[in-house]
Amino acid sequence: MATSWFAESELKPTPFTASYVCNNLSKHGEMMAYASVDDVVYVDTTHTPFMTHKLPCAEKSAVHQVRFCTLKDLVIYDSTGEESLAEIALKDIVGDGEGTSLGRLLVIGKEEDAKSERSGFEVCKTLSEHDEAICCVESSLDGMLLASSDMSGAILIRNPGEGFEVVHRITGSSYPATSMTFMAENWLLAGFLTGCLRLFNPENFQVHAEVAAHTRAITALDAHNEFAVSVSEDTFMNIWEISSSKPGASPRVKLVSSQAVPNDLLTGVVFASTNSLFTAAYDSAHLKFWSPE
Repeated sequence: MATSWFAESELKPTPFTASYVCNNLSKHGEMMAYASVDDVVYVDTTHTPFMTHKLPCAEKSAVHQVRFCTLKDLVIYDSTGEESLAEIALKDIVGDGEGTSLGRLLVIGKEEDAKSERSGFEVCKTLSEHDEAICCVESSLDGMLLASSDMSGAILIRNPGEGFEVVHRITGSSYPATSMTFMAENWLLAGFLTGCLRLFNPENFQVHAEVAAHTRAITALDAHNEFAVSVSEDTFMNIWEISSSKPGASPRVKLVSSQAVPNDLLTGVVFASTNSLFTAAYDSAHLKFWSPE
């Protein structure tokens, strides 16, 4: 078993606890955000201690996902994925995909209102190929692919540039992918309810590698360069190196760090740099910062 890269974590207090939802930590630059019941917590890491803001939603409903979608832009959706509740500094034309419990994928676009100088959102398209509730939605680094998973374990790969046409279907295995992240060159890494990780080839999205990564459900994934990190209900944080031994060769998956995080139900993880991370845990009024020993 791999040893840990890290010494003891450093607590970064926040006034608000994190909700128990998968992928409950989003980062862009020096900013982070996470869901806290029916509100969103926005964390500015440029201050010492971190400056934290609570962003109240106009309509009180449990916030299921918070994600940065473009530079300094934050969009908040309710638990149905059907209503935009709040926004921060939205200046550019953006589009976002949100999954619903009905198996529908809503493509939401932003339009500028010239009279009020404010932004509005509307559902541009509803995609209904999923037969069961959506679990996770993730886009590739170049924005050319969109992956969505549902409760049956099926994963659909779409091309946003071709009207969100389904270009690949990954057959379900009865256990859903709870987290997904795209690596370089559009290799898709998915974490499942069973605790396994699967790496899918971008050419045909067949399984390239499968790893028994955790003993319980994977709750969050993130990727940075050739490294990926997974956290799970088994209270472990594992870091994987996904790289080729020589140019042109297929990548291999290698466990390079394994860190026990006892007494934390981990719900979110993000890379701060190649070898440092932040984690969020359910019902904890702090983030943890992990740096090398």
